[in-house]
Parts: sequence; C-alpha cells; structure tokens
Amino acid sequence: MIFPIICLSLTLLISETSCSGPIITEDPSNSSVIEGKTVTFQCAVDLNLTTPANWTLTDANSKEEFVTTNSTLSDGETMAAVIMEDTASGTVFSLILSNIQKNWNEGSVKCTVDDGGPLMSTAAFITVYYPPALERMTRPEIRIQGGEFFNVTFVITDLGNPPVSLPPNWTVNRSTLIENNRVTIIEDGLQFVDVLLEDKGYYVALFANTAGNTTFSFEVNSGFPIQVTMIVMSALLAFTMAILA
Repeated sequence: MIFPIICLSLTLLISETSCSGPIITEDPSNSSVIEGKTVTFQCAVDLNLTTPANWTLTDANSKEEFVTTNSTLSDGETMAAVIMEDTASGTVFSLILSNIQKNWNEGSVKCTVDDGGPLMSTAAFITVYYPPALERMTRPEIRIQGGEFFNVTFVITDLGNPPVSLPPNWTVNRSTLIENNRVTIIEDGLQFVDVLLEDKGYYVALFANTAGNTTFSFEVNSGFPIQVTMIVMSALLAFTMAILA
C-alpha cells in the first residue's frame, strides 16, 4: 500500500504517516506457513535510512514481543533474523522467522520505522498450519476373548490447523478397515463385539491435514475361550491319529 504525501496528519487503521518523514512503499503481506518452516515479512520506505525497523509480533492472546536484532523468540523454538537493505528506491526491511511454532497462529507482525520523526507502521497477519495432537499415540497389545464387548478409544488434544474431521480413517493390517457386526467405528475409537480370530491384527487411525499427520495404533490378539481352543485341538489330534492309523 503506497501512501501519497499529504501535508496533514493522517491516521489509518494500520498505518500512520505525515509529510515530515519517509513514506512506506511496501507493506508486509499476510502469510501462511507450516509449523517448523520459514516465513519472511518485508516492508520498505522511499528513503535510504540508517536506523533499523522495529518489528512487533503479537500472538492470538494479544501478547506482544519486540524484535530488533537476530534472536530466538520467547517460545524457545522460533528464530528471528532481521535484515536491512538499501536499494535505488529506498530501504527494505525484512523479518525472517524460521522454525515457526503454532503459538503464532492467528497472530500479527508489525513493522515500525522511526527516522527521528513520526512513526510509520504496517501490519500483517500470520496463519500457522500444524498437525493434530493426541494425548495417547499407541496402546499395548489388547487381548479380547470371543464374545466380549470392548471399546478402544483415543484422546485428541488438538484438532490441528486446519482441523481434522472425526472419526479418522482406520486401517487394519495396512488395509482399509471395513466395518461389520463385530468391529464398528465410533467417534473416538473402535467398538469390538463378539470378536473372532479373523479380527486380530494391527489397527491404525490416521489423522491428517495439510501440515502433516498423527496416528493412533494398537494391536488386537483376539481368540476363542480356552475351552473352545481345547476342543479344536482335540478334534485335530483325533483326525491326525485317524490318518496315521
């Protein structure tokens, strides 16, 4: 956004300028980035200045953080690099955020230039995409005897951005899970009723969005009650002996 020189004080929603100082010729742009990646914001003025810009980051909770030099932000993960470059048309200021974290989602970045006169500010909004998060990623082996009723559930702590839909996609032994009268997909897991040997396997729920994916998995070793197993083994033994005879 380019502001014309007007010999009156003019106040806008996100910018302030007057005829006594440089004019902002480039605003930072609204940007979207995946968590852990890098995003760059720039602003420019029409004069060659010697004073660096002041950058202000505001998170979704309106907590502000000021950046004037290369530094690690208060989240302990996001790294900020500040660059100032003279061009034929003025000075370009850049803020590079690397390994950006999800706490900056729905936040904003403001560039403030002070040449010793009036302050001139521009602002842009940040969208950080990140995968969903689960409280429990895996469960130990589950043994279910035939005829039992059992639910296996997950606890999702963050649906991510963009939010994933529930229920998730399920696979068993790397094939798409097909529901039947014994295994049913519910909102927060799976429901097992009258489990058979054919239901044993490795079950995986996939939660995925544009930022990545998270899985919840468990193994089911289902079997018949011990007395049924003994009857089957006795029948096999009798059949083997009959053949040998």
